[in-house]
Amino acid sequence: MPPFLDKMVQKYEMLRKKVPKKVHSKDCAKLLSKHIIQYFEAKHERDTKAGRTRKTTALSTAQTVISLYKTRLRDLGAPEEFLQHLGLNREQVNQLIRAKAKTVHEGAIDLHEIPGDAVITDCRAFLDHENPHLVMIGLACLTGRRMAEILYSIRFTLPEEVHATNEKYWASTTGILKRRKGDTTDTRREVPLLQTRDKINAAIAYVRQKMPAQSVQEVNRKYAKPLSRAVKKYCPVIGKLHQFRKFYVLACFHYFNDRHCSLPRIAADYLGHKTMTQTVITYLNFRVIDLGGLNFRI
Repeated sequence: MPPFLDKMVQKYEMLRKKVPKKVHSKDCAKLLSKHIIQYFEAKHERDTKAGRTRKTTALSTAQTVISLYKTRLRDLGAPEEFLQHLGLNREQVNQLIRAKAKTVHEGAIDLHEIPGDAVITDCRAFLDHENPHLVMIGLACLTGRRMAEILYSIRFTLPEEVHATNEKYWASTTGILKRRKGDTTDTRREVPLLQTRDKINAAIAYVRQKMPAQSVQEVNRKYAKPLSRAVKKYCPVIGKLHQFRKFYVLACFHYFNDRHCSLPRIAADYLGHKTMTQTVITYLNFRVIDLGGLNFRI
């Protein structure tokens, strides 16, 4: 993945030098997007012919890579008007939505049960461990934040709103990487935490010291594989680091839902997804039980 991304970045830089007046056009953005999509469609076809199974579709992989590509180009000063045209076309997006819906529908049967309060308790204990991988697992579970946010961008400060639950379990949050349209990294969101804010911040400071990174790309390059192995080893009931986001939302739906919101509204507000419709499907194939024994009240 990184070598291909590097080549695409080099291609953009070459175009910027050769055709500076056209490089940021809508047509150029479509051409670059098409090149990425065709690359992964061809790769998917080769894997299929070779008998190798892939968990994701070519379009899904291409969408992820285009998102990373936009981040790289943004760092190089590419204008937002140009970056907005990088991506799948409408038909491809609809095709991807249908494929995801089918996958979720087929997988939403015989879900294994995740013991909610027990996982929260274990992950709270992980925050005090010397092993930074265990601390990262604890933080992912108790904050619902992505790996790159924890190690690079997220900030938890005093809440600015009044809540029925103890203010120690709330934070005014900036540094969310995937944001609603129009948001910046400085856009503030009020979110709950499954451990006190002070302990969360102390743990974040610890892992950033032990696992330093100067960019989102460096976080993903250096720590994605080791953390993936750590989750499988120390928390097999969850299995994947990103699954903690689902766990966090379902736990917050139980403990921090004073306004009696629907699950998709809770997910949209606390995870920072763009809309409710893009979040609801993600949280259907996860089952958390045995919640209610912990106290977050004032």
